[in-house]
Amino acid sequence: MLIPDCLPDIAQYYNVPPLLVQSIMITEGGKVGDKIGPNRNKTFDLGIMQVNTVWKEELKKFKIDEHDLIWDACINIAVGTWILSSRYEEFDHDWTTAIMAYNAGYKLENGRNYAFKVLTTWNKLHKQQENNQ
Repeated sequence: MLIPDCLPDIAQYYNVPPLLVQSIMITEGGKVGDKIGPNRNKTFDLGIMQVNTVWKEELKKFKIDEHDLIWDACINIAVGTWILSSRYEEFDHDWTTAIMAYNAGYKLENGRNYAFKVLTTWNKLHKQQENNQ
C-alpha cells in the first residue's frame, strides 16, 4: 500500500501514532476514488480511510464535501485521523475503544472484531519497523 506523504504530518497534528493511521487504512482497504455502500444505515464509506457519510453535515462547516473525501487522499486521511483523535479524547485516551468507535460509532460492541484487526496490523507494522532499523 502506498502511503501518502501527508500522513506523518497529519498524524502528528492530531497526536495519533502514524502506524495506527496506516493500520486503519490497511484494515479499511479503501483507496482514492472509492465510494462503498450503501451500508445497512444507507450511508456510504468514502476514500482511503473509508470515512462514513454520517460525517457529511459536520464536515460542511469545514467546507469539506463528499468529492474531497473520495478524491483527495490527504483530506480523507485528515478527516479520518481527526475522527479517531476525537474518539480517543472522548473515550479517556483508550485506543482500543477509539478504534471500535471509529468503525461502529457508539455501538461499540459492533467494533470489537474491527479493533482486533487494526491492533493486529498495528503490531505487525511496529515489528516491521523495528526489523528495518
